[in-house]
Amino acid sequence: ETAMLVGGVAGHAGLFSTAEDLSRFARMLLGGGTLDGVTLLQPETIARFTAREGTVGESSRAIGWDTRSVEGYSSAGTKFGPRAFGHTGFTGTSMWFDPDAQIFAILLTNRVHPTRDNSKVGGVRASYADLVYDALVQ
Repeated sequence: ETAMLVGGVAGHAGLFSTAEDLSRFARMLLGGGTLDGVTLLQPETIARFTAREGTVGESSRAIGWDTRSVEGYSSAGTKFGPRAFGHTGFTGTSMWFDPDAQIFAILLTNRVHPTRDNSKVGGVRASYADLVYDALVQ
């Protein structure tokens, strides 16, 4: 809603893209910064941006990313590994990566339609990540 005040696009306004483009982005990150033979990021940059800041227990945040919670609820579910990182959005979207299993889960939703008073997507995010893991990891 506040993004509309600045013309409809703002860095804080969630995750907006297509599943196809986000899939390419995910493959690039899991590929160490390279996609289709083109290097966009160095592996060291990805490692730095996805490393948890602070000590365990203080925060699960990395630089621009979240990491899987050690205890309690995580929108990454229960099966993504300890190096998993991801991002969620106000509209219910989520994108999680497991670099050890080489998988990712993308969930695009619009939880604010028809009203912003809808928090049901919280449980869906974690369950979805677990279903993706089960479907892709043998």
